[in-house]
Amino acid sequence: TMRRPRTPWTAAAAAAVCVALVLTVSASPLAFSLRRTPAQGPAMRGAPALEPAEPSGTALLAAVAVLSGVLFATYRPTTQAQATRYAESATSTVRRPTRTVMVGTVPIGSQHRIALQTMTTSLTQDAEATADQIVRCADAGADLVRVTVQGMVQARACEHIKEKLHQRGYQTPVVADIHFTPKVALKVADFVDKVRVNPGNFADGVKTFDKITELTPEIVAASKAAIETALVPLIEKLKKLGKAMRIGVNHGSLSERILFQYGDSPEGMVASAFEFAEICRKHDYHDFIFSMKSSNPQVMVQAYRMLVARMNDAGWDYPLHLGVTEAGSGTDGRIKSGVGIGSLLQDGLGDTIRVSLTEDPWLELPPNLALRGTFERAAAAPAVAPFEDARNPFEFARREVDFAPDVPMNPDGTVVVRAFPAHGVDEAFLAASGLRLRADGDLQRDWTAADLLLVEEEPVTPAARAALEQVVAAGVGLVARSVEDLPAGA
Repeated sequence: TMRRPRTPWTAAAAAAVCVALVLTVSASPLAFSLRRTPAQGPAMRGAPALEPAEPSGTALLAAVAVLSGVLFATYRPTTQAQATRYAESATSTVRRPTRTVMVGTVPIGSQHRIALQTMTTSLTQDAEATADQIVRCADAGADLVRVTVQGMVQARACEHIKEKLHQRGYQTPVVADIHFTPKVALKVADFVDKVRVNPGNFADGVKTFDKITELTPEIVAASKAAIETALVPLIEKLKKLGKAMRIGVNHGSLSERILFQYGDSPEGMVASAFEFAEICRKHDYHDFIFSMKSSNPQVMVQAYRMLVARMNDAGWDYPLHLGVTEAGSGTDGRIKSGVGIGSLLQDGLGDTIRVSLTEDPWLELPPNLALRGTFERAAAAPAVAPFEDARNPFEFARREVDFAPDVPMNPDGTVVVRAFPAHGVDEAFLAASGLRLRADGDLQRDWTAADLLLVEEEPVTPAARAALEQVVAAGVGLVARSVEDLPAGA
């Protein structure tokens, strides 16, 4: 239903429900039961078959991913011609066709199930500890695991990490994360299954912001030539070994020249990715995957959509790795990843994902599984009728809505909670609602309090009704399926 045209009221109500789910989801886990059957061969149009799978995931990621279109003003094009700018369909979730790129034994591409990634937190030079983490992540459902490789010590350790994995019977592909050091990338390519390079610092090094005072065609050409000089040896080695590369753009580490040309923008991220990709294509290397990460989900979504639109214009079909970088921990990190990754998955974009959390790496797998399950449910759902929608897919702004006059909602964001004073105004109810009990016995609403309470319990006892009368008097709204036993104003 997220794709049906929404009236102002239904948009506001959906936003309220989403907030309520986010605030109360810990008490109601969801389970997803669809698995995509892997298939071999080149990318093709059409979705793979579905088969049953074990329950997995959390309600938080599911709710945020499905309803992120409401909170995020997710654009849906009105015609198939417009849809091909970045989405395969205007009325359903259809996965964008991408070629297959092999990362070790794991195929990445639209003909295969979305692959799940995480990243170790151990010191990479500690091969035993890193191998232990990779095993635990693989057991939790990870298809690939990334390790940070700062220098030659870590690069050489990757050989021992792979050996320890093989000794324990694990073929989990290992991805090396490279910054600043092309020679380290060349070394580690012998031992890992994929090398991630950051276009913002692979050839340009550390930014000083005093190298460029003006930008001329000659400076741009010289910069691109320097990138090619640094990148081509790695391309040739990966081609020879049959290994993959990820062109991993990061919003927070664009090169000094790109920042000078485009500013700190999604346009700059796309331009940076394309520069590296064009060099790969020039040297007939096509086993690469794009990522366009940002800690801001809005920027991340905008950059991926721009990248896909430009790839479609160029006739490219390279896979995408999705992620919100530095998403954080706990509920915040899961919400940010749910909004960013979930929005793109609903667009049909993404071939591998990582929910990046500042927690133990194996804890990233449950939200990863939840997001993949949400996508598979959406992909299996029937299309909705065509509708008109004139929003711009590459710009984000709050929509103006007309709120229902009998529902107290806040134009700047409505906080909705499920809280019921079953035993009157006690500590548990005060903690859930954010209301404060004054010395005179009345309830007081301040900036920490909810705007709306969802009342689902039946019947409403006299004690509960008396407490709800205090809630209404404090200026908090009540929403329920039936208001028969509720105070006036519900």
